Amino acid sequence: MIEAGAFTIQLAGKRIHIRPLYDMVREYCKAYIVPDACADLSVQIFTEDIAYERRQSEREAELAGQKEAAYTDAYLETLAVYRRIAEWMPMQNTLLFHGSAIAVDGKAYLFTAKSGVESLPIPGSGGRILAIGRLCSTMISRCSV
Repeated sequence: MIEAGAFTIQLAGKRIHIRPLYDMVREYCKAYIVPDACADLSVQIFTEDIAYERRQSEREAELAGQKEAAYTDAYLETLAVYRRIAEWMPMQNTLLFHGSAIAVDGKAYLFTAKSGVESLPIPGSGGRILAIGRLCSTMISRCSV
């Protein structure tokens, strides 16, 4: 196990202090790292949290009739951090989604998919950073902007 340094990220205007076990979490969050300051949430993951994510992954594979993936503890820690934040955000009137959003004609379209679903470019996006999961496994939600 590699001891990684603590850091703070900002998502949806909320500061979250993370004390990871593995450096992979910092790499996963690098685009959101901000200077340390007073945090709205502190997240520390323990080996029990990683074991929970492993059991969840095994259960999902079994339900889908797929072979179990051999995820590393470092990767499972990223899931545990994301789960902890995603469970806390609704109490802050905020939801996190794995997906992308675009605005067309004053409407926002949210494309969500299970983590790990391959992303494909949106036709007509001109190669901009707009991507969705495979449409057959993607839930599409529509809301006003």
